Amino acid sequence: MAMLMQSEMENVGKTLSGWQAQIRLVAGIGVIVLCLWILGISDIFVQFGRAARVASWLVLLGLAGLAGWVVNRALSRTWTVLGVAATVEKAFPQLDNHLINYIQFGAATDGDVFKKAYVKHGVPEWRQVDVGQMRNRKAHLIANVALAVALVLLAAPAALTGRTWVVSLWRILNPFSNTPPVSLTTIVKVEPGDAELLQGNPVDLVCTVNGRKGHQVWLDVKPADNDRTTYTLGRITGAD
Repeated sequence: MAMLMQSEMENVGKTLSGWQAQIRLVAGIGVIVLCLWILGISDIFVQFGRAARVASWLVLLGLAGLAGWVVNRALSRTWTVLGVAATVEKAFPQLDNHLINYIQFGAATDGDVFKKAYVKHGVPEWRQVDVGQMRNRKAHLIANVALAVALVLLAAPAALTGRTWVVSLWRILNPFSNTPPVSLTTIVKVEPGDAELLQGNPVDLVCTVNGRKGHQVWLDVKPADNDRTTYTLGRITGAD
């Protein structure tokens, strides 16, 4: 009987570790998602270069590694039988130390008659205990709500910016790609617009743009008799 109780305590210890690991996993994912949201928003307005994108990716990778470490630490926690029994006794005061005494007396080898009688009587109160009540429902709820909020934040910009947000996230998650940012800056007017010119003659183009300071501006020119060419005009230096 005592050996069976020790086995049950070991299973309870694994259950407690599993619950703690769940909280840490959900919280870790929430932090990673929130960090990705912050980096994605930053990329839209700042337009990260390759170095900044790699640094952002390393931050996310580091957070993922940290989350994996804390989850694994919770799962690999070694519970002693008496440690689990003490935790259970604290959660269910009605056990009144009977559980700990039962385990200790069951492991005794001195042949004490009182201890043998105590073990023979068992711990009938244990059968009335619902271990599920030991789960920290408040902590689980907070972690789940936090993750849900982070996921909503991550999805919300897509409704406002569409492809811009998807490209921004892709640039953060795959910093080694050559995907250019989808700028919030737009070219309002190009002068002289559609015009006929003598082949080989120079032409001055005047562009009016609407965007944020620091954003890069490119202009695609497609002559009727040649291929399209993209010109880098530089970064916006004035106000919006």
